Amino acid sequence: MSSTIWPDGLLTALVTPLRNDQLDLDALAELIERQISGGVDGLVVGGGTGEFGSLTLIERRALAEGAVAAAAGRVPVIVQTGSLATRDTIGLTEHAQSIGAHGALVASPFGEPINWSERYGFYDSVNASVDLPIMLYNTPPAGVLTFSQIEQLAALSNVSAIKDTSGDPGLLGDLVTNDQHGLQVYVGMDTLVFDAITSRASGVIFGVPNFIPDILASLVGRLKERPDR
Repeated sequence: MSSTIWPDGLLTALVTPLRNDQLDLDALAELIERQISGGVDGLVVGGGTGEFGSLTLIERRALAEGAVAAAAGRVPVIVQTGSLATRDTIGLTEHAQSIGAHGALVASPFGEPINWSERYGFYDSVNASVDLPIMLYNTPPAGVLTFSQIEQLAALSNVSAIKDTSGDPGLLGDLVTNDQHGLQVYVGMDTLVFDAITSRASGVIFGVPNFIPDILASLVGRLKERPDR
């Protein structure tokens, strides 16, 4: 488990701007400026909101490079590198490290079911390929992880955070109250923002801030300041 500190608060899962079916990196830069001006604490590029499954590997690399360049170190940029093939995830994660991304959000292979041994082997292989901090992506399309499985993955040297989009309040509660695993916990369901922040989760990652970053940054900030947190 890595000891890397991830950003607290609101992280925007960025949309992927396209024009004429091509990446629009100028629009991406404008979107990132709006997020930073609105007070978000970090950015996630190439996630589900960014429709990574519809992008080529070349486009995903270009998207990551554009986001890191536009952010220019003002807020952390986390690159979602999960893919159908382990080799592609490793390549994208190595690329994220090489361009100065803060970390990688990694969804395991999706679509075709894989068993736990295969899923663990996937994360173990990605972990061994880089020194970059890794955030597990616990999302239904890739198969929801159990608390026990998450604890096993947390023992990997670079794994230090999790984005939980399972929608399971019980699992979220286990993650934030049983901190022996040492993971920083982020929730990916907007309906659980209040529960996550008031129960001492590190933050939230979802797509709505693309439209109203200032309002949501203020909301999350106020929740973090509650005396009962």
